[in-house]
Amino acid sequence: MKIKQFRYQENIPLDTIDADINRFLASADVKQIIDIKVSTPVRHAERFTKDEIEYHYVVIYK
Repeated sequence: MKIKQFRYQENIPLDTIDADINRFLASADVKQIIDIKVSTPVRHAERFTKDEIEYHYVVIYK
């Protein structure tokens, strides 16, 4: 089992996120998708301004 994590700021359009994740899923590295998880929003005051939120997408695959 392998894990690939994607991180996006909230201002990134969903179409861009969808395209990035689908491009990865269609790659030769992914033989089987086990699960895809979306984390709750994470606020990173040290990395972004206090109003910016980051979303995490995790793909578990073989």
